[in-house]
Amino acid sequence: MKVPQSRVDQAAEVVNSHPGVSHNYLRNHNVNLWFTITVHPSLDLHSEVERLAKAVQADGVWLLPAVRVFKIGVSFDMTGEGDSAQRETTSSGSKDLGAVSLSEAEILAVRALQEDLPVVSRPFAELASAFAVGEGELLDLGRRLLEKGVMRRFAAVIRHRKAGYTANAMVVWKVPEDRIEEVGSVLSSFSVVSHCYQRPTYPEWPYSLFTMIHARQESECHRAAQEMSRACGIQEYELLFSTKEYKKVRVRYFTEEDLERAKQVGWRPC
Repeated sequence: MKVPQSRVDQAAEVVNSHPGVSHNYLRNHNVNLWFTITVHPSLDLHSEVERLAKAVQADGVWLLPAVRVFKIGVSFDMTGEGDSAQRETTSSGSKDLGAVSLSEAEILAVRALQEDLPVVSRPFAELASAFAVGEGELLDLGRRLLEKGVMRRFAAVIRHRKAGYTANAMVVWKVPEDRIEEVGSVLSSFSVVSHCYQRPTYPEWPYSLFTMIHARQESECHRAAQEMSRACGIQEYELLFSTKEYKKVRVRYFTEEDLERAKQVGWRPC
């Protein structure tokens, strides 16, 4: 979203008030307000974003959903001996993203498994009990979600800033359509890259590949981007640094509020 600098803090407050917004940052670019939004399947994402843009009187808004994922996940070097040019030897390849229908039981599993694990001897049994389902059934549903690709993984999350990785840059790349697969594979092979996606382009926004770089200093981000540029042969790119964090919370799916709104518009799970 593009908002005049004089009004960006007020605009961020409005955007933050939307229950589906989990992340919201000010970045050093004329397209300056970047946020992540998730809505219930009963709602239209484009309409929700347009409503926010109108509310803050934005100069422009661009919907940039991931249409293909090349990488999600990062291995942090905790030794301090890592190299920004280090490459990974294996790749899972790209995956096209599409909507998946969920049953009532699967929705219940999503709601249960997104909770923090209780520190007890049988954590899944306690989660299952809270949602009136058997422990075995919950685990079976979780495995099914993994197999369907709805849940990527079930794991602990490291707080990268507390681990010393205080610099991060979103690097956007202008890539010819016929080279996206090739370039995405190269960029995602760098160890410093945690995320690599293909997103839509617009006349005002020609960048089709997005990579997130994590490092200890901004200079390391610039150095990594230069190495990545040399490796893939793409010279047109920009580094967008977060200059202010307005919101960062965990995404919560199928909340009671979501389900109540869905009932009002007649949405039902498959």
